[in-house]
Amino acid sequence: MEKENYEEENKKAKEKPKEDPKVKVKKIKVKKTKKKSDEKFFNRVKDYLTKRNIEIEDITNFNQKDLTLKVKMNGEKILIMAYNKKRITEKDILDSAKKAKENKLPYSILSLGEPTKKLERFVEALKTLDSFEKID
Repeated sequence: MEKENYEEENKKAKEKPKEDPKVKVKKIKVKKTKKKSDEKFFNRVKDYLTKRNIEIEDITNFNQKDLTLKVKMNGEKILIMAYNKKRITEKDILDSAKKAKENKLPYSILSLGEPTKKLERFVEALKTLDSFEKID
């Protein structure tokens, strides 16, 4: 009997008690609210314009990536396209030109960074371009 009791106790000691499965804790990333970043971008543009004595007349478009404003600068109405990104592309310039043409206003582009060297050279080349014609 003693031997049997000893063996039973030994088996119980060898067997590991089953633990509750560990609860997995997932880390949840807290996303910045888009409104905060949008407001921050708008305020940066607004501060930039007020420093240069440019008066905002109308906000025609406002989203996370860009902002379109009708402003008054030196008594003239101008369309300002502000982009919330570091690099401006040719597409951005073409879109800005299209919107300016629709509104029949001259336009200016603002961004958080500088244009690429290639784009700068292209714009400089266009400034000196006299005409572009097709040969029949």
